[in-house]
Order: sequence, then C-alpha cells, then structure tokens
Amino acid sequence: MDKRIAEVFTSIVLISVSLLILLNDNLVEGGIETDLGSMFLPRTIAVLILILSLAIAWPALKELVAKTPATQDDQIDIQGFSGILLYIAAIVGYWLMLPHLGFLISTLIVMFFVAWIFDCKHPRSWLNIGILSLIIAFGLDYGTRTFLRVYLPPFNLF
Repeated sequence: MDKRIAEVFTSIVLISVSLLILLNDNLVEGGIETDLGSMFLPRTIAVLILILSLAIAWPALKELVAKTPATQDDQIDIQGFSGILLYIAAIVGYWLMLPHLGFLISTLIVMFFVAWIFDCKHPRSWLNIGILSLIIAFGLDYGTRTFLRVYLPPFNLF
C-alpha cells in the first residue's frame, strides 16, 4: 500500500473535521465557561491538527502530483497486526500508568515506547526524542495548568 495516498486521505479527513470545529459555533452546549470561552480548547486543538495535517499532506501530495515512483520507504507493510497490537498496548499501558506514575513520567515512557515501535536506532535520534518528549510533556502540563486550570495527574506511586 502506498503510504503517500494514505497520508493524503487521512489529512483530508482531519482537515475536514478541523474546519467543522473551527466554523461551527453550536458544538458546545453548556460546559465550563472560562475567560477564553468554552470553544477555546477545541478550536486551539483544531488549528494544531489542521497545521500538522497540512504538513503531512503537502509533501505526499507533491510527490503524487509529480508522479514520483514509490520507494521502499513509501510502502506500508500490511502483513500482520504486530504494529497495531503494539499501539494498543501503548494506549492501555498509558491508561494504566497514568494514575500511578503521573502525567509527566507516563508520557515520557509512552513516547519512548512509540519511538521504539518506529524503530529509531540511531543514538542521536534517541537524544532528540528525549528532548522533544520533555518539551511536549512539560509544555502540556504547564499549558493545561496555566490556561485551562486543569491539573494533570501527579506522581502517586505510594
């Protein structure tokens, strides 16, 4: 299966959902009204999804329009379900770890596990993954605590 076609199709779906969230004011009934409004978080996430979807779709679409032949990296191996089972294990493991290890530690563990699933072998890649994991985990924790007044689960092993 050609990965580029899957990327374009998935991006089209995500862009459509993002535009629906951005353009529809009737998605929230009640809810918590903050200084930023009840649609602030959904719209912020919709903008992020829109930007990331465009970043994924644009290079794939350029290659498809230019009729660039698919390389080995552009193929998705659809034999077997080991990758799907590993992602399900990551989600279930995250769900089970979160109340005990807290958001920060659980997020770091799962991000490294997903990097292992993607077969990152180069030591420099692991350093980059570690730095990115720390920035994302601490950034999300700070953002939810500061802007949304939502406290993510802390470390609570005992």
